[in-house]
Order: sequence, then C-alpha cells, then structure tokens
Amino acid sequence: MEDIGRKIRWLRKARGITIEEFARKLGMTQPHLSLIETGKRGISIPLLRRILDALDTNLAMFFSSYFHENKVVYKKNDNVFLPSPKTMKIGLLVPAQPGQHLDFEELIFEPRGTLGECSSHRGEEFGYVLEGRGKLKVDGKEYELIKGDSFYFHSYLPHTMHNTSGTQKLRILCVCTPSAF
Repeated sequence: MEDIGRKIRWLRKARGITIEEFARKLGMTQPHLSLIETGKRGISIPLLRRILDALDTNLAMFFSSYFHENKVVYKKNDNVFLPSPKTMKIGLLVPAQPGQHLDFEELIFEPRGTLGECSSHRGEEFGYVLEGRGKLKVDGKEYELIKGDSFYFHSYLPHTMHNTSGTQKLRILCVCTPSAF
C-alpha cells in the first residue's frame, strides 16, 4: 500500500496539484488523502480508479513498471496483487500490457471474505472456481459456487461474490473484458 500511496503523491505533485485541491476534487478530506498517500490507509480499486482518472492516467499506466512486452509465459512470481479488502486478494496473472483487452485474475477470498457491495461496469466476466465454495450475486439473484463451477455474465449487471466457508479459502480464475488494469 505504501508504494501505491507514494506513487499517487508523486503523480499529484508532478502535475502541480496541492493535496488540498486534489482532496476537494475527489470529494474527500485532506487527512484521508494524506493517509492514503503515506500508506497508512488502504485503498479500494474503485477509489484508485477515481484517483487515477483525476490524475489523467489509468491502472495499466500506473502499474506500468509491471509491463512485460513480448512475454509469452508468466511465472507465479510475475503475479501482481492489487490493493483490495483485507478479506480477499486480486492477483493479476498476466500483468497489464498496452492494448490488452482482457484481464486474467485470480480472486482469493479468505474464509467469509467478500468482494464487498454490488458494483457494475461495462464489459463481461467469466469465472472458474478452482477451490472452495461461495456465492455469486448478479442482478439480485444469488448462485451457489463450488469447485469446478464456472460462470459468465455481462458486468453492467450489479454483482458481487463472497466465500461462504468459515474455514477454507475460495479461489476463482476470472477473465474480464475490457481490461481495467
């Protein structure tokens, strides 16, 4: 988190924007933004996207140090884990590439972990349950998930998911389009 906050601060300062101006533009308090920039407070993906939009950049460019152009095989050590709630992790299996149209993610939910509130965005999502059990909620309907199940939906429909086990992790391979990272 500290590296992400430090990079946000660097980008803000490079654009000549004061922390007060930037906090006002984002609709948050200056102390809250300061905690994010110093790595003392976590940041959600939607908030990071909003911050990067305000800085006229995107997640792919923000994480550009992770680009591996012309690479075909990605090893486990190449995975980049994005800032996410403490009860889950989002791992990019193929780091962002310029012009990439798909995101390849591993979602790892701790016992009882959740993606959070329902969200929606343009695109489509496919998932395959690698391990564990959980629930997927799409457009108000809940679906049970167990190892070996797969799912597909248009992501403009409000959706979320969570781990229903109190003892076992839930791991899902997820492919999304368009690329958000």
